[in-house]
Amino acid sequence: MDFSNDLAAVSAIGGRALVTAMTTDLWAATRARFARWLSRDRPDSEAVHLERLDRDHDALIAASGLEREELAQALETRWAGRLQDAAELDAESARILIEMVRQWEQEHPAETPVSRVDQNAKAGGHARIIQIGRDQNITRREPK
Repeated sequence: MDFSNDLAAVSAIGGRALVTAMTTDLWAATRARFARWLSRDRPDSEAVHLERLDRDHDALIAASGLEREELAQALETRWAGRLQDAAELDAESARILIEMVRQWEQEHPAETPVSRVDQNAKAGGHARIIQIGRDQNITRREPK
């Protein structure tokens, strides 16, 4: 994927990679790499970035179930914004972020996104079937 002209997409993927790593064995290395990148122009700010990363990591680890999913989404958005802001400062920062994201994508190939899910069910007699999902179109098939 060519990200060179779309820092928003790169940053969104970077935010997802960062938050995904928070709950894996890759966290320590990912944490260090992003903190170094975020503080590349100001080495004295690395401790601040590490503190932010640790705070978000700890909150995500402490959450569970739906709360964890919602927090992960919020963190992905928050970190994507931070990454984009940092990448927009200069071309070299953007280039490094693009390379980090490319490397992450190569190491963690995304599954093919699902654009449509079809659910089919069949009931007999007077039974009713209720299928719950998002953005539903409910139709009733007439018996043939």
